[in-house]
Amino acid sequence: MNYHQKLHSILLAALLLCGAVTMAQSNDNLLKNGNLEEANAEGTWAANWPKDKVGGVTWETEDGNHFLRFTQKTPGEMILLYTNVTFPKEAKKVKLSYRVRYSNVVAGEQAWFDARFMMKFMDAPWNGKEIKPGPKVPNFKGDSNGWQEKSQVIDIPEGAKALAFMPCLFKVESGTMDIDDISFTVVTDQPAQ
Repeated sequence: MNYHQKLHSILLAALLLCGAVTMAQSNDNLLKNGNLEEANAEGTWAANWPKDKVGGVTWETEDGNHFLRFTQKTPGEMILLYTNVTFPKEAKKVKLSYRVRYSNVVAGEQAWFDARFMMKFMDAPWNGKEIKPGPKVPNFKGDSNGWQEKSQVIDIPEGAKALAFMPCLFKVESGTMDIDDISFTVVTDQPAQ
């Protein structure tokens, strides 16, 4: 093997290794049990997710797959779960990916009272102060006609250390929302190829 062939082989191996490392980093979900498959110690609820205090959220199974279902039982009531995503120090952007299914979501008293993922940046996990502006909020009305896969990239503002993530039925008149496979992964800017 001549010098140029060796150099080509080394460069190819380095590129493959860099690609593998980038891929591994991009698949690290910052949200624990985002796929909702792991049960708590009692086996009655999704591990690392807070228990519903209102009674409108259930941990469901369909074809062996677990997901959370939000159901509006009393028109105008807030049905919400609150969890937290902590950012690595070097993160500037994260990608939110998820699956959602919703049916008969009818807006409440205001047009924006719908099914949504409320989110706000915090200067510390759980009990920090809010940093504004917050990220764009995904929202849903009507019927999805089955599961949909969605994603968005979120820019992390200066000083933000965490994100309060609150999927909810925000005072809707009626409806259900199912969520699954929620992930927040760090996005690194790659140079143009």
